[in-house]
Amino acid sequence: SDRSIARLRAYGNGKIRVEGLKVGTATFSLETTIGGKIATVTVNVVDENATTYTLTYNANGGNGAPSAQSGAASYTVSSVKPVRSGYTFLGWSKSSSATSASYVAGNTITLSANTTLYAVWQKNNTTPFKAVCPNCEEVFTDEVQYSEHAKTCQIITCEKCGEKITVGSAYEEHMASCGNNEESGGILESIWSFIQAIINFILLPIRIFF
Repeated sequence: SDRSIARLRAYGNGKIRVEGLKVGTATFSLETTIGGKIATVTVNVVDENATTYTLTYNANGGNGAPSAQSGAASYTVSSVKPVRSGYTFLGWSKSSSATSASYVAGNTITLSANTTLYAVWQKNNTTPFKAVCPNCEEVFTDEVQYSEHAKTCQIITCEKCGEKITVGSAYEEHMASCGNNEESGGILESIWSFIQAIINFILLPIRIFF
């Protein structure tokens, strides 16, 4: 109770003596003898010999972190909430990479050293990413992977056979092979034409005779 933290004594000359009993905060309501007005007095009792530490807040990518608290070794976590576009604030943690909060507003935290609390954020749900490469038609659900893939994926249609090949060594190998096949086909076609010409020449007298 407040009376276990501090005690007030009023004197006839209008002075009040405050006696601290233990560390803490106490609130008292005083009624004046003139006019019956009531005044509220808040008393903070501290141990001047106690070691104090500073509690600092880091918005951790957001904005609007609470002001630092100092002068004690135990604090009530601030109710001030930072903000971050596209994220929901979950609370506070001593780790900047935490995914769940260790402290929320109103919790008591006792320090043994100067401490920083980092805001913990949860990304808001958005439409899942999905993209289809227009060249190779591969499906991607990760935007970064798709971006890297798009830089190198180029498909060219072979004019000789109509096959679609990825630009690079595979394309060069295909074109060399496809060209050789065409060249071989051309040689065979020339040989066949030559043979046909010889046959026609031999048969020509026979055709004339008949």
